[in-house]
Amino acid sequence: MFGLLDSLLVSLSRKDNGSVKKATELVSTNLSQNGKTLVCFLPEIMLRESILGNKFLDSARNVLAYMLSPRRVVRPNPSHTRELLENVYEDALLKVSSHDINPEDLIVLGISLGNCPAYRFAAQTQAKRLISVVPGSRLSESIWESNVTREQVKEAKRLGFKLEDFKEQLISFNPIEYVSEISGHVEVYLGKYDRMIPYYLGRELALSLEEQSRSRTDLTVTTQTHNFGDHASTAYFFARQFLKRRF
Repeated sequence: MFGLLDSLLVSLSRKDNGSVKKATELVSTNLSQNGKTLVCFLPEIMLRESILGNKFLDSARNVLAYMLSPRRVVRPNPSHTRELLENVYEDALLKVSSHDINPEDLIVLGISLGNCPAYRFAAQTQAKRLISVVPGSRLSESIWESNVTREQVKEAKRLGFKLEDFKEQLISFNPIEYVSEISGHVEVYLGKYDRMIPYYLGRELALSLEEQSRSRTDLTVTTQTHNFGDHASTAYFFARQFLKRRF
């Protein structure tokens, strides 16, 4: 609330105890052609600190889940960040296509950084539903302004990289680039005191989706804002609500 939980998680994320070494990791794959399928792109801290926990992922049917560590995915060289996200995105596409899953049964969940592959994936697969928790419209600005990635940005500047370099390299993972290609139902959840991904970037994305929905019959959008929530508390509150419904 009001940034307090964000400050705690920023501190936790900087403590590398050696337990997590991978930038991205496939943490659950349990797919079939029967019933709804949930594809998740989740921030590492939410699983490592048992906020969502692996119990749900282990017990749920038809779940494909990827864990992303922001401090490892985001690199001083933006091309390295793009490559890591491409690997996750391509792997998810391959696994879903190999099971011939009907788009009408496909639900995509993106939380925090996970929204970057989630929007592109939802657009490509024409998923029936996208749940977007604490997103940002553009990855480059999210990185440049986040309190989680300050060290990476500092090192990027030392190496001579500028914001324009990040914009150029990461445009394919800007959620706002896929607004016109997404169909079905989109749920967006924002925190008004978000400092990890600045609230204004999430609001920009939500407004773009809402504008699209007014001129299209194949897209509906709902937006909820946690008026006292920072990034972490908003993510936990809405993500747990969604998971309790068993999608």
